[in-house]
Amino acid sequence: MIKTTYQVRTGDFEYIMAEREVETHEEAVDAFNSLKKAVATRANAPIGGLDDKEWRKALDGYLTVGSCPSEIYEAMNDEQKNIFQEIKKSMKRINPPEEREHSLKRT
Repeated sequence: MIKTTYQVRTGDFEYIMAEREVETHEEAVDAFNSLKKAVATRANAPIGGLDDKEWRKALDGYLTVGSCPSEIYEAMNDEQKNIFQEIKKSMKRINPPEEREHSLKRT
């Protein structure tokens, strides 16, 4: 048995460290690649919030109707809320309420 230690970077100055006993060098490489893949998959997964389909629907709804139901907004994670607020501010800058001729007049 060969005792191996793996370090996979997860961010600036951040990493996950794992130890494992393996039989061969190839098994050690496979274990490392598997850990890297698991970390990459987890890093790309949203932490709470709306899934991709719901997120796109919420954005399309806001851009079309000019409002977002409070229960949808509350279901967003912090990153989604920040993006949503930036889009909302941008829409108000490029299309002031007094110049609107459609349903975005409410915002």
